Amino acid sequence: MKKITKIRIITYIVLGVFIAALLIGLGVKSNLSTNEARYWKGTQNVVCANVSRIEREDAPLGVAVKYDLDLHSMNTDTNLIFNSSHSFVEVYVEDELVYSLKNSDEIKTVETPGGNWNIVPLYREDSQKNCTVVLMPVYESFLEQTLDFKTGSVHAVFVSLLMENLPEIFVTALVMFIGLAFLCFGLYFAIKTKKMIKLLPLGAFAISVSLWRFCDFTFTTLISGEKSIFIYYVSLTMLMITMIPLLETVKQSFSERIAKAFDALALIIGVAGIAQLILQVFNVSDLRQMLSLTHLTIIASLVLIFVAL
Repeated sequence: MKKITKIRIITYIVLGVFIAALLIGLGVKSNLSTNEARYWKGTQNVVCANVSRIEREDAPLGVAVKYDLDLHSMNTDTNLIFNSSHSFVEVYVEDELVYSLKNSDEIKTVETPGGNWNIVPLYREDSQKNCTVVLMPVYESFLEQTLDFKTGSVHAVFVSLLMENLPEIFVTALVMFIGLAFLCFGLYFAIKTKKMIKLLPLGAFAISVSLWRFCDFTFTTLISGEKSIFIYYVSLTMLMITMIPLLETVKQSFSERIAKAFDALALIIGVAGIAQLILQVFNVSDLRQMLSLTHLTIIASLVLIFVAL
């Protein structure tokens, strides 16, 4: 076995171990959000009376966005429902903190709670009280995010999101099924006949792309509940490694000389992935902050494929 091949295999194994360890660690822990949801028939939009920025020493950026809500149209016990991205959240009724979303103290390796559906029980008597939502983004780019506040049924929100994303969900599920089929048949033929090995990286590429897209749907975080941080990092890691199996698939159509360029770039992506995961595990830099490096590897892969063609 050539030296470059051994190094590439070792790199991929180490990358896989790091990814598995990170995701397992995040999977067994969760965000802190303990409110129970109620089931109601529908949803109703909530009017935001005022939006302002306030200084908060405990906020990651030292600043928070305050939303004053008008609940006068609420005439029954219900839920306040809204989606937030990469932000800590607090909800106050009058001056009483009734809901809080932040990273669990058990998770020491992440800075962001990812994307979350915040579900806050409200009561009929709260309609005559002041309701305030305080949003504390982890990244500056999310200070301007738009929140859509609703009251009502979690079930209704889920059905609405499901129907809205159904065509994309169907295509994503189909790609994942094809990827699993390629992976299974590729393994079978590789063991039995030593042929059709090219199906293995093609199947891995299809699975990684479909996992990334599925985890990126907003309705997925509604399903995952307190495990949304796990969904978020699955999405990022799939995006980070997806070019490796694509390069392994495409290189089989070219000469050995050109294939070496694909091997070299795949190796670079693997090493870059290991470096990003190490920085994440030791809380030096979050994967979200290193997303530009992931985008750069994707662009480099597409340029190499184009040049080779």
